[in-house]
Amino acid sequence: MPMHTLFAVSLLAAAPTLTLTTPQEGVTVGAFTDNQGEHRVTVTLEPVKETDSGKSQRLTAVHELRATQKAAWTKVWDAKDFENDCPFDLSVQFDAKDLLVSDVDGNGVSEIAFAYQLGCRSDVSPLTMKLLVYEGPTKYALRGTSKTRTGEKEFMGGDFKADPAFAKAPKGLLEHAKKLWAAVNARTQ
Repeated sequence: MPMHTLFAVSLLAAAPTLTLTTPQEGVTVGAFTDNQGEHRVTVTLEPVKETDSGKSQRLTAVHELRATQKAAWTKVWDAKDFENDCPFDLSVQFDAKDLLVSDVDGNGVSEIAFAYQLGCRSDVSPLTMKLLVYEGPTKYALRGTSKTRTGEKEFMGGDFKADPAFAKAPKGLLEHAKKLWAAVNARTQ
């Protein structure tokens, strides 16, 4: 399958530009270069698997770094999540627009953020939503629910809880994550 470049994003003036490609269906690769070297973030949404007990789907994300073009890629972090044995409507969703790079504190170490939603439901209730932000191998997360329209002007969900790790996060990172959360929810309604 041909590789398609989706778009390039620089979230903040000091942040490197993130170029996104889709080398195959269900795979998004974000690449950027900063003062640490070349970065590659691969997000994979595996195909749905069906069994007698229901449907299952897995999402994985891996961040790799190499200091020079001749160096080997080394894994910085990986994240995995899934919904298993869903007897109802299975949803595991990731949009390439929700993979972003920034340097909120201007320290030259890029932060990588991505959001996704998942759930097993038989109604219009919100999905579980997670926004993960990494600076190097350190993870910060907002966890909650997607905002779901239940009527012409009625909504439910959209709330989140910040991980305690944000207490030691770089200055401004929590506020930045909250803005990203709001932007993702505004698009998914």
